[in-house]
Amino acid sequence: MEETKKTPQYNLIGAILFSIAALFGIISIISRLAHGYVTNGFAVLYTIQSAIYIGGCIVLAVSLFQKRGDILTLIGFALLTAASLLALCFDLKYGIRSLLPDLLDLAGYLGALAIALTFFTAYIPQYRDKAIKLWFVPSALIAGQVIIGFFIWIVVTIIGGGYHVGFWQTMLSAASILFACMWIVYPEGMPHKQYTESPNNADYTAAAAVPEDRGYFELAAHVLLLLFTCGIWYYIWIYRMTEYLNRIEDEPPRNPVTKLLLCLFVPFYTIYWVYKSAQRIDKLAALKGVQSDLSTLCLILAIFISILPPILMQDKINSIIRSGVNTDAGPQGDTHTADSYQMQTNVDIPEELKKYKELLDNNVITQEDYDAKKKQLLNL
Repeated sequence: MEETKKTPQYNLIGAILFSIAALFGIISIISRLAHGYVTNGFAVLYTIQSAIYIGGCIVLAVSLFQKRGDILTLIGFALLTAASLLALCFDLKYGIRSLLPDLLDLAGYLGALAIALTFFTAYIPQYRDKAIKLWFVPSALIAGQVIIGFFIWIVVTIIGGGYHVGFWQTMLSAASILFACMWIVYPEGMPHKQYTESPNNADYTAAAAVPEDRGYFELAAHVLLLLFTCGIWYYIWIYRMTEYLNRIEDEPPRNPVTKLLLCLFVPFYTIYWVYKSAQRIDKLAALKGVQSDLSTLCLILAIFISILPPILMQDKINSIIRSGVNTDAGPQGDTHTADSYQMQTNVDIPEELKKYKELLDNNVITQEDYDAKKKQLLNL
């Protein structure tokens, strides 16, 4: 019996969010006028910028309500981009404190406008495939203002002064753009994979296509990026790890985009993601004959010291990949048995040596690992 497909109402959710954003903007302007804050040229210009933002929200709300994939949608995104650009110009007097968040805000609205242009005009259709892959980036950039703003707030508080982090307004804007872009790219709903009872079905083809060494990343660079990118690298790493850990065949594949968005917008979801991903790393380590018991430790650390789990998990992934010289031995790790020798006689030795030489050149394995594998293959 064929099930009736229910189309998600991304456009309706986005329209409601834009309507709320416009309402809050109108209330803010009325309050400013009522208290007599619009008394100089700068305040007037700031009010005009707010009015442009409100206009963009209203236009997009109408467009999404009516499912208008046309010039009206483009006008809405253009107005929001113009408002963001004006805010950037106005806030330059505050220096870098406002420059970095404003640049992220402007990049997010420009990205949303670019996605709309690829789908609703004939100017840049060649970028449509890239837009489908990166549709969530504009929302993530806008939400990134919270992370950058919080970091700046800490620094400014220490050295003296003040800085306001508009958390709810920023997250409302990010959520609005998220559902708007989701409707543009997936008007009939995001595609879902169909799973069968067998774990070794075709759904794992995409996971298997990810190279074995894709999960490797230099630990020192990983730690530095975690410390000095204000959380941005952490979310990039979450996307990479989600994609890489889909290679566990007795676990259903996870959509890296979905997991990234959940970690960004759902409080405490990152803790759950860390725990489940650490479990997958433990399973992968067992398959490769590497000792690992990360899941419980990473769960505890994710609650209290959140920067440590990604370091421990990446280090374990690196160890698993470096142990590739023993992957054919299985969990037992005995490479000197008769069965292991029989397996070696059935492999293309020059091809195997070439593969491990490439891993050595890419710094995935060490010289000692390469020499050990060479001796094993040549039976020295």
